[in-house]
Amino acid sequence: VAGTVDKKNQWRCTSNPEEQGIMKVSMEGGCTSVAGCTSRVGALSPECQREFNADSAKRCGEAHVKWAGVMDECNKFNPPPVEVAAAGEAMQEQSTKSARKQQVQAHEAAKKARLKEADQKESGQKANEQELELKATQRKVSEWKAKLKVERSEKAKEKAHKARDTSLFAEQRAELGEKEKEKEIKRVTKIVELAARERGEKAAERASK
Repeated sequence: VAGTVDKKNQWRCTSNPEEQGIMKVSMEGGCTSVAGCTSRVGALSPECQREFNADSAKRCGEAHVKWAGVMDECNKFNPPPVEVAAAGEAMQEQSTKSARKQQVQAHEAAKKARLKEADQKESGQKANEQELELKATQRKVSEWKAKLKVERSEKAKEKAHKARDTSLFAEQRAELGEKEKEKEIKRVTKIVELAARERGEKAAERASK
């Protein structure tokens, strides 16, 4: 709402003071006065709009009641027409009902907003819990894969060691086999040499006789 506004005519929303409006009630001239109600407001949130409507109706109703009181004082010896009094009471009653209705609506809107906020908070908390659970599962899978990789590496090393040990054992056996063969050849050669020497000695002995 633009322009300079008299503070007594300025209205502010209870839930959001940034949202403002103007409510002006005028009643001047004594017994010749007329109650006037004007209000002006810009764009409001639904909750503040309901509050503005209720406050505006209440202020205007109170002004008319006050005006009716003034008229009653001005016409003590000549009571105002029944229609005027009835109109004032009806307007006051209507204003009160409207204000109560607006207050109930504002209360319901605030309640729904709180429930919605609670639901959103709960949903956000569940989403965070699910995300944490997923991360924990992923971490366990990664740890399991790393452990499996280490176990496979250890088994491969063990298998390689066994293969190397088997190869060395085979080589040692082959080497031992060659040495045994060499020893056997030497033994047989020695026996043959001894037998030949004996035959030579016997032949020489017979020749000398």
